[in-house]
Amino acid sequence: MSATRLSLMLCAGLLAGCGAAPVIDLPETMALMPVAPGQSLPYGQLATACDTPEGQMGTRIDVSGQYALYDTDPGATGPRTQYVTGFNDGCARQFTAALAMFGDLEFHETMRYAQGGDYTRTDTAYETIKAQVCGVPSGQPCGGQLESLSQNTAFLTIYRAFGSSSSFGDVLLSAGEVVAADI
Repeated sequence: MSATRLSLMLCAGLLAGCGAAPVIDLPETMALMPVAPGQSLPYGQLATACDTPEGQMGTRIDVSGQYALYDTDPGATGPRTQYVTGFNDGCARQFTAALAMFGDLEFHETMRYAQGGDYTRTDTAYETIKAQVCGVPSGQPCGGQLESLSQNTAFLTIYRAFGSSSSFGDVLLSAGEVVAADI
Protein backbone atom coordinates (compact mmCIF):
# COMPACT_ATOMS: atom_id res chain seq x y z
CA MET A 1 0.00 0.00 0.00
CA SER A 2 1.40 3.41 -0.93
CA ALA A 3 2.08 6.10 1.65
CA THR A 4 -0.34 8.44 -0.15
CA ARG A 5 -3.16 5.92 -0.04
CA LEU A 6 -2.48 5.21 3.64
CA SER A 7 -2.53 8.96 4.38
CA LEU A 8 -5.85 9.34 2.57
CA MET A 9 -7.32 6.42 4.49
CA LEU A 10 -6.15 7.90 7.77
CA CYS A 11 -7.55 11.28 6.75
CA ALA A 12 -10.91 9.73 5.91
CA GLY A 13 -10.99 7.89 9.22
CA LEU A 14 -9.73 10.74 11.34
CA LEU A 15 -11.21 13.81 9.67
CA ALA A 16 -10.22 16.09 12.50
CA GLY A 17 -6.57 15.18 12.06
CA CYS A 18 -6.61 16.45 8.47
CA GLY A 19 -8.04 19.87 9.20
CA ALA A 20 -11.62 19.00 8.20
CA ALA A 21 -14.55 19.54 10.53
CA PRO A 22 -15.78 16.31 12.10
CA VAL A 23 -18.90 14.61 10.79
CA ILE A 24 -21.50 14.73 13.55
CA ASP A 25 -24.73 12.75 13.82
CA LEU A 26 -26.86 15.34 15.62
CA PRO A 27 -29.17 14.11 18.38
CA GLU A 28 -31.98 16.41 17.21
CA THR A 29 -32.28 19.95 15.90
CA MET A 30 -34.71 22.75 16.66
CA ALA A 31 -37.35 23.71 14.12
CA LEU A 32 -37.51 27.49 13.87
CA MET A 33 -40.17 29.69 12.30
CA PRO A 34 -39.18 32.16 9.57
CA VAL A 35 -39.04 35.88 10.27
CA ALA A 36 -39.42 38.71 7.73
CA PRO A 37 -36.71 41.37 7.36
CA GLY A 38 -37.25 44.14 9.91
CA GLN A 39 -39.56 42.06 12.09
CA SER A 40 -38.68 42.13 15.81
CA LEU A 41 -38.72 39.08 18.05
CA PRO A 42 -39.25 38.87 21.80
CA TYR A 43 -36.28 37.88 23.96
CA GLY A 44 -35.88 34.11 24.03
CA GLN A 45 -37.23 33.39 20.56
CA LEU A 46 -35.01 32.36 17.65
CA ALA A 47 -36.16 32.47 14.04
CA THR A 48 -34.79 31.74 10.57
CA ALA A 49 -34.02 34.95 8.63
CA CYS A 50 -33.53 33.76 5.04
CA ASP A 51 -34.60 37.04 3.43
CA THR A 52 -32.32 39.36 5.42
CA PRO A 53 -29.19 40.17 3.40
CA GLU A 54 -25.89 40.01 5.28
CA GLY A 55 -25.37 43.72 4.60
CA GLN A 56 -28.46 44.49 6.71
CA MET A 57 -27.43 42.38 9.71
CA GLY A 58 -25.23 45.04 11.25
CA THR A 59 -21.63 44.66 12.35
CA ARG A 60 -19.90 41.31 12.61
CA ILE A 61 -18.71 41.29 16.23
CA ASP A 62 -17.51 37.74 16.82
CA VAL A 63 -16.66 34.47 15.07
CA SER A 64 -16.58 30.96 16.48
CA GLY A 65 -15.65 28.18 14.08
CA GLN A 66 -18.09 28.34 11.17
CA TYR A 67 -20.44 30.79 12.92
CA ALA A 68 -20.43 34.61 12.82
CA LEU A 69 -22.36 36.90 15.19
CA TYR A 70 -23.81 40.20 13.94
CA ASP A 71 -25.13 43.07 16.08
CA THR A 72 -27.43 45.70 14.53
CA ASP A 73 -26.27 48.35 17.03
CA PRO A 74 -23.08 47.25 18.83
CA GLY A 75 -22.81 50.50 20.82
CA ALA A 76 -26.25 50.08 22.41
CA THR A 77 -26.98 48.47 25.77
CA GLY A 78 -30.68 47.72 25.30
CA PRO A 79 -32.31 44.71 23.65
CA ARG A 80 -31.98 44.70 19.85
CA THR A 81 -31.99 42.38 16.88
CA GLN A 82 -28.90 40.21 16.42
CA TYR A 83 -28.01 37.51 13.91
CA VAL A 84 -25.86 34.39 13.63
CA THR A 85 -24.72 32.97 10.28
CA GLY A 86 -23.02 29.70 9.36
CA PHE A 87 -25.97 27.34 8.96
CA ASN A 88 -26.45 24.56 6.41
CA ASP A 89 -29.45 26.23 4.76
CA GLY A 90 -27.52 29.46 4.15
CA CYS A 91 -29.99 31.44 6.28
CA ALA A 92 -29.13 33.51 9.34
CA ARG A 93 -30.77 32.95 12.70
CA GLN A 94 -32.29 36.04 14.30
CA PHE A 95 -32.89 36.77 17.99
CA THR A 96 -33.23 39.71 20.37
CA ALA A 97 -30.74 40.37 23.15
CA ALA A 98 -28.98 43.21 24.94
CA LEU A 99 -25.72 41.27 24.73
CA ALA A 100 -24.68 38.12 22.90
CA MET A 101 -21.38 36.28 22.74
CA PHE A 102 -19.91 32.95 21.81
CA GLY A 103 -18.68 30.83 24.68
CA ASP A 104 -15.48 28.82 24.61
CA LEU A 105 -16.08 25.05 24.71
CA GLU A 106 -13.20 24.45 27.11
CA PHE A 107 -14.59 27.10 29.48
CA HIS A 108 -18.02 25.47 29.25
CA GLU A 109 -16.54 22.10 30.17
CA THR A 110 -14.57 23.58 33.07
CA MET A 111 -17.66 25.27 34.53
CA ARG A 112 -20.04 22.38 33.80
CA TYR A 113 -17.90 19.64 35.31
CA ALA A 114 -16.82 21.70 38.34
CA GLN A 115 -20.35 22.75 39.31
CA GLY A 116 -22.23 19.48 38.98
CA GLY A 117 -26.01 19.81 39.19
CA ASP A 118 -28.73 19.00 36.71
CA TYR A 119 -27.97 19.02 33.00
CA THR A 120 -29.88 21.40 30.74
CA ARG A 121 -31.01 20.59 27.19
CA THR A 122 -27.88 22.27 25.84
CA ASP A 123 -25.64 20.33 28.27
CA THR A 124 -27.21 17.00 27.30
CA ALA A 125 -26.98 17.69 23.57
CA TYR A 126 -23.36 18.85 23.94
CA GLU A 127 -22.45 15.63 25.77
CA THR A 128 -23.92 13.56 22.91
CA ILE A 129 -22.01 15.51 20.25
CA LYS A 130 -18.80 15.58 22.32
CA ALA A 131 -18.90 11.78 22.78
CA GLN A 132 -19.00 11.30 18.98
CA VAL A 133 -16.12 13.64 18.20
CA CYS A 134 -13.94 13.21 21.28
CA GLY A 135 -14.69 9.60 22.21
CA VAL A 136 -15.09 10.40 25.90
CA PRO A 137 -18.00 9.65 28.25
CA SER A 138 -20.42 12.20 29.63
CA GLY A 139 -18.90 14.38 32.31
CA GLN A 140 -15.35 14.09 30.94
CA PRO A 141 -13.53 16.88 29.07
CA CYS A 142 -13.07 16.47 25.33
CA GLY A 143 -9.30 16.57 25.53
CA GLY A 144 -7.18 16.44 22.39
CA GLN A 145 -10.12 16.64 19.96
CA LEU A 146 -11.43 19.95 21.37
CA GLU A 147 -10.00 22.01 18.52
CA SER A 148 -11.71 19.73 16.01
CA LEU A 149 -15.01 19.95 17.88
CA SER A 150 -14.72 23.76 18.00
CA GLN A 151 -14.65 23.98 14.19
CA ASN A 152 -18.41 23.46 13.94
CA THR A 153 -19.77 23.47 17.50
CA ALA A 154 -20.34 26.59 19.60
CA PHE A 155 -22.30 27.90 22.55
CA LEU A 156 -24.05 31.23 22.04
CA THR A 157 -24.99 33.02 25.25
CA ILE A 158 -27.66 35.71 25.01
CA TYR A 159 -28.48 38.19 27.76
CA ARG A 160 -31.85 39.87 28.28
CA ALA A 161 -30.24 42.96 29.85
CA PHE A 162 -26.76 44.42 29.65
CA GLY A 163 -24.81 43.76 32.84
CA SER A 164 -27.33 41.19 34.05
CA SER A 165 -25.70 37.84 34.65
CA SER A 166 -28.86 36.28 36.07
CA SER A 167 -31.07 36.58 32.99
CA PHE A 168 -29.38 34.77 30.13
CA GLY A 169 -29.85 31.80 27.86
CA ASP A 170 -27.58 29.36 26.08
CA VAL A 171 -27.96 28.10 22.53
CA LEU A 172 -25.95 25.15 21.20
CA LEU A 173 -24.94 25.33 17.55
CA SER A 174 -23.37 22.32 15.85
CA ALA A 175 -22.83 20.98 12.33
CA GLY A 176 -24.65 23.96 10.82
CA GLU A 177 -27.81 23.62 12.94
CA VAL A 178 -29.40 25.02 16.10
CA VAL A 179 -29.33 21.90 18.25
CA ALA A 180 -30.72 23.05 21.61
CA ALA A 181 -31.61 26.19 23.54
CA ASP A 182 -32.17 27.00 27.21
CA ILE A 183 -33.62 30.50 27.23
